[in-house]
Amino acid sequence: MRVNLRQISNLRKLASSPKKLFLVLIFVLFALFLQNFTQNNESFEAKVVRVIDGDTLDILSVRGQERVRIYGIDAPELGQEFGLQSKAYLQQLVLNQKLTIFYKDKDRYDRIVARITRREEDVGKRLVSEGYAWAYWAKNYELEQMKAKEQKKGLWRAKNPKEPSKWRKANR
Repeated sequence: MRVNLRQISNLRKLASSPKKLFLVLIFVLFALFLQNFTQNNESFEAKVVRVIDGDTLDILSVRGQERVRIYGIDAPELGQEFGLQSKAYLQQLVLNQKLTIFYKDKDRYDRIVARITRREEDVGKRLVSEGYAWAYWAKNYELEQMKAKEQKKGLWRAKNPKEPSKWRKANR
């Protein structure tokens, strides 16, 4: 491989000019951001093979078997009031069904965090609107939660429903 001395001198010139160096740095950071953004918006089809609780599923796709946490909601824990009903509702809704998984991130337990649709219906939104989960991080589910609360659907029938995050802190 031949080293072109002209290219090396151009790099020195670039490094000696703060403006040019700053522009190159911005361009590189933008390229990295764009790459990360496009990778995290991937979607794929999967079949639900197991429902763990009201907001967690095991899926099977061409990628293999993976665990998925539904983005934007927090369902009652299994030991918590309404936890078993939440799991049962999700199970009835998605078990053995084909879903579209819209990858968002990975959580600290190495689960995929994703928005999930079944026949173009947002599963997280459905769980919140029927009173089987709290709106969590996703502002677009707050309206559904308000309506479910007003209509005393699902967990909102309880006198004092406790948010799963608060329940976990008190019981672990």
